[in-house]
This record gives sequence, C-alpha cells and structure tokens, in this order.
Amino acid sequence: MIFPDRNSVRKQIKICGNRFPEDAWRVAAYEPDFMGWIFSPRSPRRIPVDLARRLMRAIRGSHPRIQHVGVFAGNAVPEIRALLRSAPDLDFLQIVDGPGFVAALERDRSPLITGRVRVVSPILPPILPVVRVRHALRDGDLTAWYGDRPFYLMDSYVPGRPGGTGQRFAPELVAGLRRPFLLAGGLNAENVGEAIRATGALGADVSSGIEFPGAPGRKDPALLARFVAAVRAG
Repeated sequence: MIFPDRNSVRKQIKICGNRFPEDAWRVAAYEPDFMGWIFSPRSPRRIPVDLARRLMRAIRGSHPRIQHVGVFAGNAVPEIRALLRSAPDLDFLQIVDGPGFVAALERDRSPLITGRVRVVSPILPPILPVVRVRHALRDGDLTAWYGDRPFYLMDSYVPGRPGGTGQRFAPELVAGLRRPFLLAGGLNAENVGEAIRATGALGADVSSGIEFPGAPGRKDPALLARFVAAVRAG
C-alpha cells in the first residue's frame, strides 16, 4: 500500500465511479493512482460487489500499481464489514458519513456468522475521510474530527447530498491546510490544473467531469484523456 507524498512533484489522480467493465479497463490503461468503486445505495454509479471484485483482481494483474478505493455513503457498518469479507481487494475505504460513523466502523469488532460458522471480522483498510467543505478549515479541524489519517478528500458541501455534487468550493477555504488531501467536486480537464495549484492539493478525484452527459459511470474517452493529461502536466 502506498500513501500519497505531499512533497512529490507528481500529482495524484483518482478516477471514481467505475461501473462498466469496458470503461474500467479504459481508465486502468492510464494507470491512475487510485480507482474508486462506489458501493453506496444512494449513488447511480453503484457497482455490484461481485463485478467490482472481479474487475479489481483482473486490473491488479495488469496494473499492479493502481490502488483501489471502496466508496461508502449510507451503508450500515455490518454491510461494510460483510463486503470486506467478500471483496477483500480494497486498499482504502472512502467514508462520506462523517466522524461519528468512522468511529463506529473502527470500533466494531462483531464477527460475521454464516450458518454455524463464526468468522472473525475482517481488518479495515485505511480510511479516507470525505470532508464536505462549507467554511475555512485548519489542520486541527481534520485531526479533531478524524484523527491522523494518511490523507483526506475535500468535496463541496451541498445540503441533502452526501457527495458527488459536481460543484466546486472556494479555494481559500482550504488554503490554511498542511495536511495532505485530494480535491473533488466540479473538476474537469479545463479547471483541474488551476484548482490543484490554488488549493495545494495532492491531486484530484473525478467522476462526472469525465462522463457522457446524463450517463453516470459512462466515461468519455476524450474527456478522460484530457483530464489525465491536465493533472500530469502540473
């Protein structure tokens, strides 16, 4: 497992909402640092667990440097624990539901029971907390809410929506941060370079910004290529 390095010149890329096999393989060909697989019941980009498991394992064989992130919002703790047992290929858990849920997930040690067989609860991969930005943040805010994490993900706050808003937030709201983070929300090939520079982010997370309009999960090859090139150009 590789954690992003804040001092690295190379910016990180996370492509999220991988839902269809042909699109997932197209994304993998660019070797982003992270591929995101959404298991939230709230998302139109949700992927069946069995399909995600098969794709992750196959992609690892061809592109071993890519790390895989399971995205959860509105999932119950037992559901996440069960998924980790059936699809243990995740490198990170991206959690949208706030500090209280993260704490409950990490406290939970309840075993899974199948018939008469008692199974030890699986060990959690590192958690990538999603911080929905609505006011100026400081490092102390992040550690008070979530503790010391390898990195965080900053997304726009929109009331009633847990994530995937497609909207940007003002860069000055995270200008005081020294903790490492990825930037999300309303990013595309035209604005991602400027957004990373303005916020000091490690890199960017994108989903709808590289998709065909009105087709969640369907990656537009031209937009994908341009987005990757824009991030890697610095």
